[in-house]
Amino acid sequence: MPRKPNFLILLLLISFASVMAVFFTPALPEITDYFHITPDAAQFTVTLYLLGYALGQLPYGPLSNAWGRKPTLYFAIALELMGAIICILSGPLHSFWLLNIGRFLTAIGASAGLVMSFTLIHDCYSVDESRRMVSYAIMGFAIMPGVSVALGGLLVQHFGWQGCFYFPVFYGLFLLGLVSFLPETLKPESKQTLNLTQSLKNYSVLLKDKILMRYALTMGVSGAIVYSYNAQAPFLGIDTMKLSPEIFGLFNLLPSLGFFLGSFCSAQISKHFKAHDALKIGLSFIFLGITAMVLFFVNHWINPYGFFISSTVVFFGLTFMFSNASSLATGHITDKSNASGMMNFINVSFCFLGVLLLQAIHSENILTLPLLLVTFFVMMAYLARAFTRSEGTLEKTS
Repeated sequence: MPRKPNFLILLLLISFASVMAVFFTPALPEITDYFHITPDAAQFTVTLYLLGYALGQLPYGPLSNAWGRKPTLYFAIALELMGAIICILSGPLHSFWLLNIGRFLTAIGASAGLVMSFTLIHDCYSVDESRRMVSYAIMGFAIMPGVSVALGGLLVQHFGWQGCFYFPVFYGLFLLGLVSFLPETLKPESKQTLNLTQSLKNYSVLLKDKILMRYALTMGVSGAIVYSYNAQAPFLGIDTMKLSPEIFGLFNLLPSLGFFLGSFCSAQISKHFKAHDALKIGLSFIFLGITAMVLFFVNHWINPYGFFISSTVVFFGLTFMFSNASSLATGHITDKSNASGMMNFINVSFCFLGVLLLQAIHSENILTLPLLLVTFFVMMAYLARAFTRSEGTLEKTS
């Protein structure tokens, strides 16, 4: 096995794209006013970002197999920095479309963090170890996005919406320096020539892998819940509950705390429970949280405590889905880089479709988010039947 990567760097890498996706959400109401657009148009910045995030998963597998893991990360972070600078320029140029172009380019660059994190973990750890490592690494999803939303709220409160777009520049530069400390985990004998036709063939084979597809979709439904929440929560918190951007950002730390605790519990449970049992534990918590949220909203108990506490329970359960589904999806595949790329392409594509669905319906209705989460849970329950039917076969592969 190659030298293992530093855990802190993995933590920052795996959350790179998700941080870039949500840090500016407290600024969405101000962006709406500044560019004289509708809330749905403002949320398009989230949707377009997710499209770039999904598409960005595919090139980094072949690139990292040809160039190596570290050169690929340097290239991707440079793209993210370019996108962040374009976002900053959109303010003085008063161009909403320039903001969207910058967000899309930021997504393409930052998306490498997710696929390369999974690649590095699977390069250096066995299947059982990788399941535990992913559980710990996705604490980055809990810590970094929540902290970045809170920081974004502070920046918006004191410097306006444009002030918060300096944050991704500093984050990218910091990460660029940290990547230099990573080991190169691609073995010289494993290097491949960059060939578009062969890459497409490799991905077409992976698309036919039922195990990979099933668990990638599980991750996708989980991710759709996260991103639908992040797209809608600022409007519920700031416009409906009348919270300031700063207070909203602080309340939003609660779901992040749930994600953090869930990540830790998932890692500990992985020592004693099979992956499929851990998935069912996660489903139970998600059901409890969504049910509570629906009851609060249907009975008009719309307040930050009920909303954020029920969201915290949902996020706690989601961590069990991400860590266990990812290890089951790729554990039986030799080419970890391309497998991680395809897995995360399906995962993030479903997130993109979820937010697109949110925009397609009347998002100003306060029941939109709870009912959408119910829909996603039904999809999870359907996939859970597949867990049960194929448990014996899949446990052998994991």
